[in-house]
Amino acid sequence: MSTENNAFLIALREAFEQKCDIDTSHISDVYFAYQIQNFSLRFPHYSLNDILLLLEGQDARTQLLIDSLLITTTTMFREPETFRELRRVAPECIGKSTAQKVAFLGCSSGEEVLSFMILMREVARHISFSAVAIDISEHAILQAKSSLYPLHNVAEYAKNYQRAGGADVFHQYYRKHQDLVAFKPALTAPVTFQVGNCFTLLPQRRFCLIFCRHLMIYFSLRDMKRIQAMLIERLEPGGILVMGQSESLLLEFENKLQKVAEGMYLKAA
Repeated sequence: MSTENNAFLIALREAFEQKCDIDTSHISDVYFAYQIQNFSLRFPHYSLNDILLLLEGQDARTQLLIDSLLITTTTMFREPETFRELRRVAPECIGKSTAQKVAFLGCSSGEEVLSFMILMREVARHISFSAVAIDISEHAILQAKSSLYPLHNVAEYAKNYQRAGGADVFHQYYRKHQDLVAFKPALTAPVTFQVGNCFTLLPQRRFCLIFCRHLMIYFSLRDMKRIQAMLIERLEPGGILVMGQSESLLLEFENKLQKVAEGMYLKAA
């Protein structure tokens, strides 16, 4: 890698971290270089300096660059064991809640939100609740709002649905439209989608259920401490924090919540 390119990647990291308020130390230079190469193929008239300047802006090209640099891996009923456990604990958690509000942090393109809304429709249709879903990617939020997904993803969705304890026929939840599937708008009607940093936009209120899955990799240890402390504070007594199965609470917070399953923690009532 040339000295010029190395200096550019250092500057890119700094600008990206400042723009998105995340830590990128776990992401390799090779990944960033590859993503920038792909971005440059789409917009060949942009110099390296132009790309850096994009991160200071707010327009559509800025958002496209951010989307290119973010690592986004999602699917419906990801880690099905988590959703199987939620079938057991979520109805009581929300049903006994005084807030009856759910938060999805880093909701990406909305598959996780849809997964949970389908689950609740099957196990606790009678329980009413509202939700907020936040992601830094404007493109992801637009897709989440549309509930439109590639038809070729459906086989994986359906397989995960069954593994997660799905109790009905999965295809009833969507309709086909050429090479896309559109999930029923009623599923996400209780959800407010927002674009931005999920930890600064999270409303100042208590939640009975907070999803914060596969996000901790983006943060330094210092920020992780701050974020986990905030999430614990925002959970109401009896509330549940849902993280990725490979994620866990920091040791200093283990006495604050009780682990009920891999990546799932309960706040004492």
